[in-house]
Amino acid sequence: TAVPSARFNASFAALRERALEAVGWDFLGRREDAFGQIARPPQPGEERRNWLMTGRGFAINRNLIVGFPAPIEVVREDLDVNTYWRVFVRVADEYQSGQLGEPLRRMPWDFASRNQGDVEAYEQGGRLRAEMPSGYYVDLTQLAADYGWERVPAGSDWRRNFNSTNYWLFNKRDGLTWYEAMRELYTEAQLGGFAPRPSTAAPAPDISALTQLPPASTEATTEETP
Repeated sequence: TAVPSARFNASFAALRERALEAVGWDFLGRREDAFGQIARPPQPGEERRNWLMTGRGFAINRNLIVGFPAPIEVVREDLDVNTYWRVFVRVADEYQSGQLGEPLRRMPWDFASRNQGDVEAYEQGGRLRAEMPSGYYVDLTQLAADYGWERVPAGSDWRRNFNSTNYWLFNKRDGLTWYEAMRELYTEAQLGGFAPRPSTAAPAPDISALTQLPPASTEATTEETP
């Protein structure tokens, strides 16, 4: 059985400790997922080459967007062609007088609205909340980035498939491809069908002979004088 490297366990432990200090409760001690074995089938909407399988990712509990108040709020950020999410964790009740965190300054996304009879919200995967949640929060996305953990963009079908929203996923790639990260845990034989396939494209034809210009003439030319 593959086991994630100690250095990534240590990196996550450092982030978990920092988050505990920042929000006043052990938020990252309640993860939804941290390491997926290679044989585990993907969930609907989940990429088959999931970074949780590399030991370089973790998932927070996606259901924490529910509650009164909800433990997390999620802000939508559209960057280029991708949709990302910024996760804010509500600090512990005993620190809601301002000792920790800050008030939210951007309106969070309301995922629940897609199932409340609002046709436009259903088609758009939700809408902005009607009111700004009160209280004090910590930007988990920035905190994770400080320790090298990156958020994951939503899948292209996130508006109609909640499982590809991905606001709950974070990974630490360190410039590696997914396959390179997997090779830190598994042999090529164990990865089997996950191995990159060699290119089968036909080589480009050599057209240099067709485009080569004839050499310039070196013979001197003379003009006849009348």
